[in-house]
Amino acid sequence: GQVGSVIGPLLATATEFIGIPTLFFVATAQVLTVIPLTQYYVRYSAREAAASGETQTQTQTQTSGGGESNKQQTPGLFVGLKLLFSQGYLIGIFGVSTIYEIVGTIMDYQMKVLAMMEYPSLEDYTAFNAAFGVCTNLLSFTIALTGTSFFLRKVGLRVCLLIFPLA
Repeated sequence: GQVGSVIGPLLATATEFIGIPTLFFVATAQVLTVIPLTQYYVRYSAREAAASGETQTQTQTQTSGGGESNKQQTPGLFVGLKLLFSQGYLIGIFGVSTIYEIVGTIMDYQMKVLAMMEYPSLEDYTAFNAAFGVCTNLLSFTIALTGTSFFLRKVGLRVCLLIFPLA
């Protein structure tokens, strides 16, 4: 997560020495490690679910008196959209985060266009983006680690959600 988002760009700041093909190789290797990690996770969680499912089934049988088993309904395809449009505060969060992403995308594009003009070589441009990524992700990690609970306690959830687009 956050640590990887700092280490990855930190590695890319050395593009001039490492080279872009090496960075592509490292990134590809990292992406490919997701496959066996996901397989391991699925196997491990399936074993855990099977073990807890046996005890959960035994508990349900004991609490329901051994009668019919409780069937859980699976949610439909549009349950999330129905929930989103049925709650005013969810529509507000959706609107604020959507506007934030649109503005952020436009500003990111403008920054990259200006950086391309300032750093014409691919290595320099990559190093600039990497340094920007390190700073941004390090700041984000620090705030997530230390500041989130502080701000929630001091100003409350409503104010934190209102200042979210400014961050």
